[in-house]
Amino acid sequence: MAAFSKLEYSCYELGHTWTPHCSHASIGILMIAFKEAFKIYAPLYLTTALLKGRKLDYYLSKLLPEILRSSLFLATNCGGFITSFCLHRYLLGFASFISVGLSPGFMASFISILIERKNRRGLLALYTATIAVESLLRMLISRGLVRTINNIEVLVFSITAAVYMYLYRMGSLKEAALSGIRFFIGQDELPHSQKSDVSSSVKKQVRFQLNRNIKHVLDESLKQLRNGLKHSTCPHTYSCLSYVLEGAGRNILIGYGLQSIIRLFTGLPRFIQKPSRIIGALINIDNFKLAAFIGSFNCVFRLVSCLLRWLRNKDDELHAVVAGFLAGFSMLWYKSTTIAMYMTSKLCEILYFKGIKRGCVPYIKYADILLYTISTGVLLHTAIAEPHNLRPAYYRFIMKCTGNKLCLVNRQLLDGFGVKSSQMIPDFWPDYDPRFTDLASRNQIQQ
Repeated sequence: MAAFSKLEYSCYELGHTWTPHCSHASIGILMIAFKEAFKIYAPLYLTTALLKGRKLDYYLSKLLPEILRSSLFLATNCGGFITSFCLHRYLLGFASFISVGLSPGFMASFISILIERKNRRGLLALYTATIAVESLLRMLISRGLVRTINNIEVLVFSITAAVYMYLYRMGSLKEAALSGIRFFIGQDELPHSQKSDVSSSVKKQVRFQLNRNIKHVLDESLKQLRNGLKHSTCPHTYSCLSYVLEGAGRNILIGYGLQSIIRLFTGLPRFIQKPSRIIGALINIDNFKLAAFIGSFNCVFRLVSCLLRWLRNKDDELHAVVAGFLAGFSMLWYKSTTIAMYMTSKLCEILYFKGIKRGCVPYIKYADILLYTISTGVLLHTAIAEPHNLRPAYYRFIMKCTGNKLCLVNRQLLDGFGVKSSQMIPDFWPDYDPRFTDLASRNQIQQ
């Protein structure tokens, strides 16, 4: 079995093939990772500070230390992984399936997360856990232990949405999750105690100068729509049809706007060079897919909720389970494993803390550290031994943080573990220094 195989090669021959010196490899990766991390965290922290309206004192005394601390955290995770890889090889005298990635990943991740600020550990743990679960699932599929299920991410999202919407109707969500769902679904389905008290004097209205006849027609149409049938148990103000259509229309605009802004922002350099490309970005099909996803989720949830009130002649929190589950299939418009896995992992976190509060599950001290250590260890192992089973975007992230050095790992030697390590780059062979190894050519290793 792969887990019990031993490879009698040096860490230079297996891992840091770009340099025969372990210290040079570790320090080099650490410096590259620190530079890349600083380029990531500097604009991120600055933007966050601006959005939160931080005072001048924060920019003068706290911003730079926080950026440097997070940069050091990521650099330690990358550089420490190489150090731990070499240390395992030295202590064992050989490389095993566990020691090429998993155990070095655990060690480096544990040390690095202790450097990061406490208020960021939970978010990092949740993010890496989401990707790690996805990677483990891909491993099982590649080994033939689990069959691929079409649209599995849609089914997972639907189940997750059913639970979320039930908790939403019960008023059992904390403000972070509550405000997010309230933004996309509206607050009509919430318990009265959790509805926002927004007076008409605070509401801002944007008025358009339209032709009087057109404006009159629109006003009359909206009035008729809102004055239609409404069940006595429905919590919304206007008719059921108005409730469904207005919510869907609003979310369609939000979805289109969000995706368009993201596309314009990420493609800004190209648009500066050629402004005509902006039109193509605005009419991109992905913009409309996200709009359809968000719009139809709102539409289906509201429609089913109203139908169940009409059919059962009562309002019931359990309606949200059915409505949320059916609304979840709106992801067919915009399939996203990332969204499905993140929402599911976040739900697990919510349920876990609810379980602690009720005494149903034990409180695990330093759970965020433990979860990050295990998850990132799995991801680093996957990046080394089975990169084809790692989410492509995350694999590119790891390569960027290490200056693409991890591409130079001799995965042809790792093929001995039987997990098709060299599948992504089957023809790569390192340019070894013959003074430090006798693997200077393919012919020697094949003999």
